[in-house]
Amino acid sequence: MTAARLTVSRVLCTYVPVAVLALVPAVLALRFGGYHPRHSGWVVLGLALWACERAARGRLSAPGSLAGIATFALLGLTAWTTTSIAWADTSTHAAWVEGSRAAGYAAAFVLGGALLANARGYARFVWMAGAGISLLAVATIVRMLGGAPLTSFVAGRLDWPIGYVPGVAAMYLIGMFLLLGVSVAAEVRWAAERTLARLTISGAALAGAGTCAAFALLAQSRGTIPAVLVAIIATLVATPTRVAWLLRIALIGGALVASSGPIGDVYQSQFAWRQAPFTQGADQGALLTAAEGNARTGAAAILVAAVALGLLGMMLPLLSTALGARLHALRARTGVNPLLPATVLAVALIVGVLALASPGGRSIPDRAREQIDTCLHPPERVNDPGSATSYFATTGTGRCDYYRVALIAAKQYPVAGLGAGNFRGAYVRDRRTGEEPLVTHSLPLQLLSELGFIGAALGATTLVCVVLAMLRFVRSGPQRDPAFAGAIGAIAYWCGHASIDWLWQLPAVSLVPVALAGGLVACVSPGQRRVRLAVAAPVAAGVALAVVAVVLPVTMADSALRRARDPELRTQHPEQALAAARDARRFDPSWAEPSITEGVLQLAAGDREGAAAAGRRAVAAEPRSWSIQYRAAGLIALGDTYQGQRAVLAARALNPRLEGATAATDAAASGDGDAKVPGGPDAGPDSLQIPDA
Repeated sequence: MTAARLTVSRVLCTYVPVAVLALVPAVLALRFGGYHPRHSGWVVLGLALWACERAARGRLSAPGSLAGIATFALLGLTAWTTTSIAWADTSTHAAWVEGSRAAGYAAAFVLGGALLANARGYARFVWMAGAGISLLAVATIVRMLGGAPLTSFVAGRLDWPIGYVPGVAAMYLIGMFLLLGVSVAAEVRWAAERTLARLTISGAALAGAGTCAAFALLAQSRGTIPAVLVAIIATLVATPTRVAWLLRIALIGGALVASSGPIGDVYQSQFAWRQAPFTQGADQGALLTAAEGNARTGAAAILVAAVALGLLGMMLPLLSTALGARLHALRARTGVNPLLPATVLAVALIVGVLALASPGGRSIPDRAREQIDTCLHPPERVNDPGSATSYFATTGTGRCDYYRVALIAAKQYPVAGLGAGNFRGAYVRDRRTGEEPLVTHSLPLQLLSELGFIGAALGATTLVCVVLAMLRFVRSGPQRDPAFAGAIGAIAYWCGHASIDWLWQLPAVSLVPVALAGGLVACVSPGQRRVRLAVAAPVAAGVALAVVAVVLPVTMADSALRRARDPELRTQHPEQALAAARDARRFDPSWAEPSITEGVLQLAAGDREGAAAAGRRAVAAEPRSWSIQYRAAGLIALGDTYQGQRAVLAARALNPRLEGATAATDAAASGDGDAKVPGGPDAGPDSLQIPDA
């Protein structure tokens, strides 16, 4: 009985906390990646309070160590992000939300340092996080084989479960690197134990890694290409078992090539179906049936490839051992490491295959030049439906223009920045495209433009500490755990992709790399000191109260606003929807959206004066937001046409390239109650929010 109790206690103390931290991101992925505060806020609160509890028990790294410097730099970045509420350029609410999100990442980093500060705990987290992502892959296969396979796609690209295609690709590629590390680690342990269990783990992990790679390919995100290259290089530098890694990467590449036909057909058939309304003589019903059939065939091909990789993964330890012995003998005879020319040859072969498969017969350099040119000179509207063969063949992006405006903002606000989450207002003032992005699409430039030099310096300090931790791991000797190399690959991938996309806003994608980074700096700081309990306990209590004060209001406000915008509730119980909108305004008085929704609902109930008052409250809450001014104009004009017209003119001043401003001005001036303009009386509540997907 005593032994059983000790076993249960050990599981609860060692496995359960790590499992919770590893699986939370997978759960958030099912809630639109945790983008909305109503989904992520409760998780952030739980993680933050958990981290404070660990800190109060003396598990917080002291500033003198590498782990302590990284931890306190990230905590400082969180505090600075939240403080930017005071100088937010356009939206105080946006800065509030970003502060809440940063608190979640800081908590994950602290928990990583507390729970993953030893090799066993770290390796345990790696396989659990990889397993969580694999479960999502299994669920995706089930959906694709089911009765409505196309519900997992948008425009032919996989976007389930997160709802953002590059985020889905990033999540699966992070999972791929983690599972590759698990597979290689199982091979290393098999060499010592010679058990069937290790062979089974090696095969299962390789099957999961291959499945993750296939789904990343189905997402067809161009931003993954440079990030994957960076991650592969980091992994090969970090691991002493390069033969095992190269064999597995080659097998996954071969599996993708072998199943490229069915996988490619998934996109191509959906492209043809989407183009049917614009194609003379096209049979839309037949094309839909073909698209659904190709989606199921693609899922079956991925499943077959996974089974094949699983079987090969079980045999790889035997092959790696034999091949490693031959390479070692060759090196002893020649004095040359054969892995370097082998790696160069492998890269050359991959480049050759890509060149042959380049869309339209164009070479890779031509494609690269075209991508760079269309980035530097973007079209007015970047709304390319894609190539008929592959989304990788598309060109055009507004990111370079986003980055240009971010650098302008950094020059205008060098110390403190625009305020967290306030890039959109700056972009519409200086843009050269018709795009209206909410975020910078680059974490380094986001920190620089929104939080100034101070925020960028704090973020860079954390990154430098993580890179130094990677280097310490590489120098730790040939017996280092391959699971760590997989984690380093995942962190490197995330850093590369987050530099050109908005992964920071998706906790489902970013929590795992952040926790891995926190654990890594703790693992390579074995002699680190912890903050004394007498200091840590009261500080942790104060931080816990501050986190509740920051996170809870925006979470409750977003939840209430979502209820207010529920079409069913609005139709069947309009008074409850109106009450929910007012609750959202009370939770976060600085947020204008609840007032906009309240005005639309009051107008639907016949209260024109109440609707006009709500529009005025919205403008008062966010006077420098062109979007609020523009959408509130129709409501304000119900009570005062002159003030409604002024709101539209204010929106035009804040957004010089505002489309439809002339029509909106005329509508506001006339007090037209049927004006179909954003924010006008007929605008539905759901049309006023950022879509979930």
